[in-house]
Amino acid sequence: MNSGSTGSTTTIRVRRETRDRLKELAKRNKTTISNIVMLLLEREVLSEKLDTIISLLRERNELLRELIRALRSREYREEAPYVRTIEVRGEEDLPSFVRDNPWIEILKRVGERKEVY
Repeated sequence: MNSGSTGSTTTIRVRRETRDRLKELAKRNKTTISNIVMLLLEREVLSEKLDTIISLLRERNELLRELIRALRSREYREEAPYVRTIEVRGEEDLPSFVRDNPWIEILKRVGERKEVY
């Protein structure tokens, strides 16, 4: 930590116990009381930001709980995915990887089965 100071200084009144605690903290961190006070002020700003983040996470969690409840109560109706049908006149119109491919029939049936939540 930077132990030098830049700028003007002033005196503030604090209890002796507070001063002693600040002194001890500064000594342990090899810095000045002024730097310790600045760090504490920065922590306060970070604490406020963390409070905001925690609040937002709680809101998201509540939304997720509502979504889970909706899924479990079947209020959510899954719609079939967009499917595009292509007319093919003969196998010669198909790409080689599709001709006689057993997976094509399996993939056709995927949208037909119902999922249970």
